[in-house]
Amino acid sequence: FLKMPEAQQVGVYFLMGDLSESGLPRSYIGQSGSVGKRLEQHHQTKDFWNRAFVVISLINSMTQTHAQFLEWLAIGEATKAGRFDSP
Repeated sequence: FLKMPEAQQVGVYFLMGDLSESGLPRSYIGQSGSVGKRLEQHHQTKDFWNRAFVVISLINSMTQTHAQFLEWLAIGEATKAGRFDSP
């Protein structure tokens, strides 16, 4: 993904990892103006995750405001579901 041009777009990402001490899978939700660069940064600083899911626009029409709203919404829904632990 990092070598694809889409990696330089605005996007929302979900980092998924191993089980936490509470027995729930770990999850981190974020957004970035260059989602590929942000994933590279997280690869250097966060060691809990082994999968990433990325949401981008196929026509490059997602704005930073869209991404911030989707991040906020996803964090709220994930918190409400209570099925994941944040690192």
